[in-house]
Amino acid sequence: MAFTPTALAGAGATRFGVKKNLELVSLPAIAATTLIPTQVEINAGTNLTCAIQATSGFTASDTWAELPDLCSDFTGKVWNGASLADSSITFYLDESAANDAYDYYSTGDVVRILQCPWGLAGLKKAITWVMEIGSVLPPIATEGASLVVVNMAPRTMAKIALPAET
Repeated sequence: MAFTPTALAGAGATRFGVKKNLELVSLPAIAATTLIPTQVEINAGTNLTCAIQATSGFTASDTWAELPDLCSDFTGKVWNGASLADSSITFYLDESAANDAYDYYSTGDVVRILQCPWGLAGLKKAITWVMEIGSVLPPIATEGASLVVVNMAPRTMAKIALPAET
């Protein structure tokens, strides 16, 4: 079947926004090496969505190996994997100084973040990120809401489909 870029061409595509669709869930564990969580593992997770002010990273950059030779005017390249971007999530702080990301995450923790662009619904596409937490610090600000930035480095990721029962 040929690829038809409906989101670009607009033919029959239903576009949607990030708000009210994207969900991020922190999972305590994923047993499968495929990084596909079970319904039980998803239910044991913490839905982070409504506490998030902003995200950064959560993407990959391709790396290319150069292929120089003496017979060519040009140096070709071949795909050599991808590098996952350092990432962060900016959360709102809780005025009671409890039950927020400042206490939920600690430097060195390894966490699994389930990124659901189409929402947390059965058989929808999603991405599982395994991340190591770096700093967890509130930025100094003179206005706006009180926030905490959780910086993290990716260990791996997988494009998955959610279990049918979600």
